[in-house]
Amino acid sequence: LLRREAQKRRLQRQEQRAQRWLLRGDGDWGPRLEEYYCDLYGDATRCPLAELPANASNVLQTGGETRCIFDDSTPYAFQVVPGSASRLLVYFQGGGACFNEDSTELGLCSTDAAPYSPLDGILDPTDAKNPYVGYTVVIILYCSGDAHGGNVVRDYEVDGSSVVQVGQLNVQAALDWVAQQQDNGGLNAELDDLVMSGESAGSLGVQIWGADVAEQISAKRVKVLPDAFVGVFPETYTPQLIYDYGICPWFSTKAVREKCYALELLMPDITKDQLERLGDEVPYMSMSSKEDEVQIAFYESIVLTCGGSVDEVIGPAEFYDQANAIMEQYAPYNFVNFYVQSDVHTFTDEKYFWTASIYGEASRQLGSTHMLHVWVQSIDTELEVCEECSGAARSCEEGRGTQYCDEELAGNCAAQQPAPTEELALAAAAAAA
Repeated sequence: LLRREAQKRRLQRQEQRAQRWLLRGDGDWGPRLEEYYCDLYGDATRCPLAELPANASNVLQTGGETRCIFDDSTPYAFQVVPGSASRLLVYFQGGGACFNEDSTELGLCSTDAAPYSPLDGILDPTDAKNPYVGYTVVIILYCSGDAHGGNVVRDYEVDGSSVVQVGQLNVQAALDWVAQQQDNGGLNAELDDLVMSGESAGSLGVQIWGADVAEQISAKRVKVLPDAFVGVFPETYTPQLIYDYGICPWFSTKAVREKCYALELLMPDITKDQLERLGDEVPYMSMSSKEDEVQIAFYESIVLTCGGSVDEVIGPAEFYDQANAIMEQYAPYNFVNFYVQSDVHTFTDEKYFWTASIYGEASRQLGSTHMLHVWVQSIDTELEVCEECSGAARSCEEGRGTQYCDEELAGNCAAQQPAPTEELALAAAAAAA
């Protein structure tokens, strides 16, 4: 499964490059925007937003110390779709993870900076249903294999190439450019709305970076939408893998930094720190499939490439139990989750965003309050969203399968501050569409 997923992403990137200049197709995909390139050469003052072509996908190559994982990978870049000066969507791209020599040789991570084309889900700037249509979109592309958090030169090579993982530097280069736009007037000095999201490894990225993005980009309102990868990883091996990414010095919270150095840090520790730093005014709206086959496969890949045994791998039911146990740790914060009864991996960058409900990824309950896209946009119209899940509320115990909802999460809600009048009107228009 992991090999197929890696091959699928490679084929997608090849298709994107081959089709880059084609017009929009038969309507089954989002728009293929014209693509323009601009070089920053390590200088965030270059390529100002006001001078980028509108209604286009702009690929800004960062230069400086940024790079993708291999010596022969593409130069690092991030993607910008210009829109409103007061509303910004920062999106972390996914693409697997390379966490040791075996996983890197297996090709379990994206190795080139490949812009999204076509743009679907919440990235589609032409779909009136999209709650973020009209936003300026900054997509932090992913080619470092480190969940956007690494800063390390590995002590091994793959196919004659050094392995350098500097996701930290890549993300910061994009954020420096955004901050410069607030300084030069391309974006408002204080945004009305800042939305952060990411899919797959990008979900881990937004869970690592969320509070730092909110601290660097001034905004009246902030919301976070992680898509998949709730953090179900084998606890025996994960602390070492986090440490090996070279991320420990980056953590600003002393307790998190110390746990990292002590080889005790797990993903829920990182996310709880983010929730505490973001505070009660920032809704944290997670979405996940109950039986996510890619998350389960990556759990297995960690076990088997770190010297574990087949007995340590998990199936859908145990994955779901562990995911619930993790989310119970987040429930005291301004956190809420939407569960889809499915094995599909991600939604926000897919057509599934419009069809997924608590009953499955391609629900026939269109228009129902249990639809994922309705749930996401309702935070702007209702100012509160609550846990969504299909099944009877029961205790989280092994052997129940996935047809239940954790009673500890039932009724859990997240709230958002009221928006300016203009923002409420825009949200209402999107809901009506």
